[in-house]
Amino acid sequence: MSCDTDIVRYFESRRINQYRSPGERDERNDLLVENNCFKCDGGDHREVYHVTELPSSAAEDYAISTEFPPAQPGGPVQNVILLSSYNSDSRRFDDESTFNVPYLYYGSMHGTVDTRTWVTSVQDFRYGSEFNDSLCYTTTHNGGILVWDPDVDVNDDRIVSRISVSQCGGWDYEVGSVDIGGELGDVHRAVVLEGGSDSFSDLDSIQIDNRLLFYSNNTMGLMICDISKPDAPQHIWQWDCDTRPCEESSQGGDWDWHGAGNMDDDTIDQAEPGSYAARTFGIGVAYFVPEESPPPPTIHVYLAGGIDGLRLLNFSEFLNPFGVNMDGESNFDDFSIDIYDSYIVDEEEMQAFDLQTFSEDGDTYVFTSWKMSTQYGVEGPIGLTVHLDEDVVCD
Repeated sequence: MSCDTDIVRYFESRRINQYRSPGERDERNDLLVENNCFKCDGGDHREVYHVTELPSSAAEDYAISTEFPPAQPGGPVQNVILLSSYNSDSRRFDDESTFNVPYLYYGSMHGTVDTRTWVTSVQDFRYGSEFNDSLCYTTTHNGGILVWDPDVDVNDDRIVSRISVSQCGGWDYEVGSVDIGGELGDVHRAVVLEGGSDSFSDLDSIQIDNRLLFYSNNTMGLMICDISKPDAPQHIWQWDCDTRPCEESSQGGDWDWHGAGNMDDDTIDQAEPGSYAARTFGIGVAYFVPEESPPPPTIHVYLAGGIDGLRLLNFSEFLNPFGVNMDGESNFDDFSIDIYDSYIVDEEEMQAFDLQTFSEDGDTYVFTSWKMSTQYGVEGPIGLTVHLDEDVVCD
């Protein structure tokens, strides 16, 4: 989405109503959408990726993820989070300050890559008295996850911590016109599971709210980090996608795809539909904590895994983030992965792309978008499925 186009499409209807009177609708009674509501002063911008509302304690109202091209040919791209406010008189966003996110160094490639800020979410941490207000975490494409403080004015001091991805690099592989590769270490979506609280009397009764961060890492699959202490995140566990690249050296070193989760034998044959790269993108989480224990809490994580479809991972026996008061212990050998659903249009096996969960009246719904190809610019059918997970009763 360009800065010069319909940036306010991100607004939900209730937010648009904050800036328009109820009578400003078109002939179909739809709310009107403003064009060109964001003009940044930092130069020739590229694209606006995401806009989020900041906590009330922050100096500015919104965080806008964008990027600027190199100041000189061959120079670095500027990865930027603009801290902005909305001017209801001019109906435009005014960028108050600029948060330049630095590149991330990867020893495997002996260099840095542009971070590319993406989606920002606000997270309320409680970790003693060190962080009294809400922090933000931003998925940063090549740079993993960035935890930062919107209340800090100095650019470098805003960064609380960074969670780097397992692997970085650009790598694509095509079979005919079907793109089945992707950028390794590509992070766009993340969700937080908010667990219980613990008080530590030996540490001046410091109290910590348990927080587990789940994020999808394109061809690398699912990553889990403990961000209970936002300035010291800990890697917990990861699950690789069921498909990954392999090399058959006897055939001249050509790359091919072989399902890592479905190896019937050791041969590497031509990839069949359904064994292409998973390209995990969308992610969601739902949980239910019973009032009495046992049984343990129900924890479900959903992944939109490209050609692998919509996956359901059951961590109910695997994780125990809700505190020591729950009976029983976590069983780190007991988690399950189910192919939740696939989607076919005119014999074309669609790829699961993005995902959101919604809970209401004790029910959990999983919304998943589908595309013919997850490669940008490829035309074809798109779809949307809605699933009811009856095993997670959310209130």
